[in-house]
Amino acid sequence: LIQGIIVISTDHSEMDELKKLPVPFSCITTGRIKNRVSLSFNSLAEKARDGLLQQGCTKAGLLLATSCEPGNDSGAVERRNFVRNLRNLLTENGIEVKDEWIFLASGNPGRAAIDPDHFAYEGFNKIWQAKEKPNGLFVYTDSLISGTLISILSNRVMVPEQLKLVLHRNSECNVLCPVPCYFVENDIRKMSTGLIQLLEAQYHGQEINQIDFDYKLIDNT
Repeated sequence: LIQGIIVISTDHSEMDELKKLPVPFSCITTGRIKNRVSLSFNSLAEKARDGLLQQGCTKAGLLLATSCEPGNDSGAVERRNFVRNLRNLLTENGIEVKDEWIFLASGNPGRAAIDPDHFAYEGFNKIWQAKEKPNGLFVYTDSLISGTLISILSNRVMVPEQLKLVLHRNSECNVLCPVPCYFVENDIRKMSTGLIQLLEAQYHGQEINQIDFDYKLIDNT
């Protein structure tokens, strides 16, 4: 007998069906519901800024497996706000971010998930073809690291002399990165615990609210 359901990842399009379930559920989503566990986009932006600043970056590129697609659902709004707030936060701290240094999954939001290596390879190539180049790069999510590094090597970019890197990773997943960088890291174990806590609270009829976790910055230089 199923007494509760944990949904690892979902979006707005599936929310109505999830709410019809006859048992409690918890999920990882950007949707604004009480049943959710989420990672703070504000914390992500702040840690990316800190990693770039601590390496002396003055010009930053953004290679992001997220999009600025139109839409009124909370997930679409939150993703748009993240990109805008990240750019504003960097600019406010003296880090220049030009349009040609930004590569997003807009136009086809699923492309970064379906073929992350190709997406990242194409993205860095496009950023590095700009007449004026950034001296720092933030890469999100960790699925883009391999493709980004292959493109960096193909373009014979020297790290960290020409380019400083700030990369996202999950703390429990080893990431092979043979060059100096900063990691913006999230803890999967804490998120798993949060999912279970939300499920148990609902099962016992307790009041719940969304659980948001912050990122931490790791110096791997």
